[in-house]
This record gives sequence, C-alpha cells and structure tokens, in this order.
Amino acid sequence: MHGRLPHTYGCESKCYTCGTLFIDHVSGKVFNYCQFSTNAYETIQSKHPLEALARQEGFDIKAYHSDNGTFTSAEFKANCERQQQEQSFSGVCAHHQNGVAEGNIGTVAQWARANLPYLACHWPTHASVRLWPFAIAYAVCVFNRLLSLPTGICPNKIWSESCFAYEDFGRAYVFGCPMYVLEPRLQDGKKITKWAHLHSWECSFASCPFTHPWSLLSSSCTLERSVPSTMASLLTS
Repeated sequence: MHGRLPHTYGCESKCYTCGTLFIDHVSGKVFNYCQFSTNAYETIQSKHPLEALARQEGFDIKAYHSDNGTFTSAEFKANCERQQQEQSFSGVCAHHQNGVAEGNIGTVAQWARANLPYLACHWPTHASVRLWPFAIAYAVCVFNRLLSLPTGICPNKIWSESCFAYEDFGRAYVFGCPMYVLEPRLQDGKKITKWAHLHSWECSFASCPFTHPWSLLSSSCTLERSVPSTMASLLTS
C-alpha cells in the first residue's frame, strides 16, 4: 500500500511502500525509517541515521542480527564490513531467535493498525489507509515512551542513560483527532482584516503526540509550532 509523504500535498510521484524498523536489543527502543523500496541502497541509507544517533549518545553499533532478504545482500554486508560491524541471521521461520525485535515490531504494527480504523470510525472523511507512515511513526513515538513491564523504565531512558520527562504524556493527543491551527499571520502577531474568511484551519492530528504535530491541511502536511488550545479529542466523541 502506497503511503503519504509529509510534504508533497498528496501528489507524490513516488510513495512510501515499506520501511525498516531497527530495535536496540538492550533498551528495546524502536527506530522507524520509511522507504520507497526494500532494495539494499535505501536500507543502508536508513541504517546511517541510526548509527549517527548512536554516536550522539556516545557509543557505536557493533553488530546487527536480522532475518534474511535485503540484509544478506552484498551491498549491505559490505557496508557492515567497512564499519567493522558483525552480522548474524535468524533461521527460516525462527522468529524466536530474534525475540526482542520481533516482539517490539509486532506491538508497533498492531498499534498502528488499530489507529487507522479508529480514525475511520470517528472521522471517515479524513481517514485514509495511505496515512500508514504517520500511524507507524505515532506508534513508535508512544512505544519508546512507555514504561517496560520487566524494568519499569522506558526505552528512551535506557537508550540515552538520562532522565526522561514522563509529563510528555500530558501533551499527548489521539491519532487523527480534530485540531485547529491558527492562521500564520496571527501566529506571527500580525492582524488580519475582519473580512478574512478563516482565522484558523481545521486539521487532523497525525504524528508524534509529544512534539510539534503534523496537521493535514487540505491535502498537505505542515509542521505547526503554534497550536491553539482549542482541540477536540476523539476520546470524547
């Protein structure tokens, strides 16, 4: 299923068709990178930002354990060898050999699949299966902030080895809930004429609930930093 890009107004010449989910085995933290195809080049391009994030935290990724397919390609193996990274693979249908990754990926996928029908039930005019990249990103963002049952610590805190502000959940909103974004000129403190047709736009919340939300405006996705307090949550409908 072709997925929406965040900046192309729904007129993509190329759409997301898949993605790579990396899971840190120690913390369980999930990293999501959408892709146009499953070829080795794009998978390597998803691998590099993950390694950059790890270096920012002060450590290097030493090994990858994966299933077969793209990860067994000559290009991917060569990239790992150049960075002195070891590779190991699970056997055919042996998901238990990579239980942490398989379990976390399954959880994120189930949450994302639940978000889309929920949006379709409450706001069908704005629901689309093409929003799956946003649903995945939302699920990953929530997963990385939830406390782990065995440890009582969230994956983000274990990954960064630093304190984490759990009050972020006070700013969380339901995926796809209606929201209103102030007209840009009013955001900048300017005035608009009384004859102006709109002072705000009706949008749909479709991204990480703890950072700047993406809003679906007409057929575009825009990053809004100033969001009015008037929001309607689907939980109340």
